Order: sequence, then structure tokens, then C-alpha cells
Amino acid sequence: MKKAVLFLCLVGCLMSGRTFASEIKLLNIGLVDESLPSGVEAILKTSHATGDKTQFQIIVSTLQKTFEDKAVYILLKANQIAPEWVNQQDVKVAKQTRDTLVRTAQAKKEEEDSRIFDAKLWNMQAELGAGNTTGDTSETSISAGLSMKRKFGTKWEHILDFDYDLNRSKNDATGETETKKKRFRAKHDLLWRPWDKMFLVNHLEFLSDAFSGYDHQILETLGIGYQIYDKSTFKARLDIGPGLRYNKLDSGVTDTEFLGRVSGNVFWKISDSLQFNDTISYSMAQNSNRFENKFNLTSKINSSLAARLGFDVKHDSVVPAGTANWDTIGRITLVYDF
Repeated sequence: MKKAVLFLCLVGCLMSGRTFASEIKLLNIGLVDESLPSGVEAILKTSHATGDKTQFQIIVSTLQKTFEDKAVYILLKANQIAPEWVNQQDVKVAKQTRDTLVRTAQAKKEEEDSRIFDAKLWNMQAELGAGNTTGDTSETSISAGLSMKRKFGTKWEHILDFDYDLNRSKNDATGETETKKKRFRAKHDLLWRPWDKMFLVNHLEFLSDAFSGYDHQILETLGIGYQIYDKSTFKARLDIGPGLRYNKLDSGVTDTEFLGRVSGNVFWKISDSLQFNDTISYSMAQNSNRFENKFNLTSKINSSLAARLGFDVKHDSVVPAGTANWDTIGRITLVYDF
């Protein structure tokens, strides 16, 4: 029965006349990942248990063609299970190829490490926007930002964001200058992806807002997340976890609060020249809650420049006396892609 099931699962798959040694040259393999696709090892063991050598070899060949980027490791696993049924010359070639892949990956890693601050490797983007109005009152506004995103291997990823906003007005009659907005925010997300869809994330954030009633705030959370969708044109992820927030008021009083935070991000490449990105979060502490959303729409001008429309909104359920619960910032900026 087992033999019949296995054969039916693989019917229609024909063996090639080429040896594995010749097919291995056709592989297009990136970074070394020796894990096997789900179920492959079980199929090999079940086939071996039937005692049919020919069927086992057909299955090995078919699996190699189905999962070309894993062909080396499928053959090596087959050799572990049934060395007497595997061509040892092919095994020798597979081991040599595996060693070459390891050396190539190591060389690539060393090269990337030597370029640790390379702007292109970090997918760095810098944005700048400015505005000026005149009349009875002159007003000047500046928005600047820097974002970086880089993967290290297949499991680690760093995401950094820096934003600075300044708004000043001047009464032309009296000459008095008033600062209406002055805010700096820095964020860092460290993602570790040991699983296919799930990941762990460490979120660290610093906020200094001159008109929030706080001198500064520092937030750190450790959460577990799930990659809901992951395509080149559309990505969505969600994470949740506990954390701490350190608050220092303008008066100098400090406090630390435990909280829970849930966060989500959506990226949509609408077309080759238009991209949408939105990050939303909600944190809940013992005595206060915070909702935040950062949205931007980016339109590419050429290979290096883009125009961006952005909008940030933040709501705190409890705020220092004399400050507002809602805080919003709108931006129109020019983005330079390194």
C-alpha cells in the first residue's frame, strides 16, 4: 500500500538521463540554508521502508527537481537514510558543492561585514521638507528623516527610523519668535526569524517632544510576531509583547511603567513608481493608553529621488496638565534613496 501511495504521489514525474553531478551545475543557490522542505525527510524514510530501491531513486530524483535549491541537501539526506541505494560519486560531488557554498557564504559575509556602514546595504533613505510663509507673521517649518533597513543572513533584520520636526513663527511687527513644534524621534526594531512565519522582535524608541509636557520618553518592548503576508509587492506583519516606558517630565519628575504593546505594519507597492507604508501601534499601561499611526505615500521621480506625503497621529489617554491628548504632524518631503 505504501509503495502504491508513493508512486501515485509522484506519477507524471519523469527521470532525466543526466546524472546529479551534471544537474548540480544548474542550481542557483544563495545563502546557505541546509534545512529541508517540510515532509521531504518523511517521504524518503517511508520510501526506504518499502525496500524498493528503484522507487527510492525515482523519489530522490523527483524531489531534487521539485526543490532545485535544496537538491544538494536532499541527496545528502538520502545518503544518510540509504547509502547503499545512492550513487557515491554523486554524493562526493554534493559534499564538494556544499563545502563550496559554505565558503562562498562565508566570503560574502566577510565582505558585508567589511562594509557594515555601506548606505546601499542598509537601504538608506534620507528625506527633507521645508516651508515658509510670510505676512503679519512669518512661519518656517522643517521636517527631516532618515530610515535604514538591512537583513543579516536569512534570520536577522534591523529597521531604524529617525524623524525631526521643527516649526517656528515670527511676528514681523514685534520681532518676537515662537517655537510651535520641536520633536525628535528615533526607533529601532531588531527582528529574529527562527521560524517560517513567526519571529521575535525587540522594539526600542526614544521620543523628545518640547510641547508634550515630557522632557523625553524611552520605550522598550520584547514581542512575538507573525508575518501575515510576505510578497515583493505586499507585506503585512503583526507583533505583540510586554515592555517598559521611562518618562521624564519637564519638571524633572520621572516614572517607569509596565505596559503591553501591539503593533502592525503594512507595505504595498501599488506600482513601480508608487508605494504605500503604514505602521500602527497601541500600548496599554496601568493608568494610560497610547495609540499611534504613521502613514506615508511615496511617489518615485527617478532612480534616486521621490516625493513623499506623510502623516503622523498620536493619542494619549492621560497627558501632563496643559497639553493636548492628540498630536498630529503632516509632511511633504523629498526623499533621496542611496
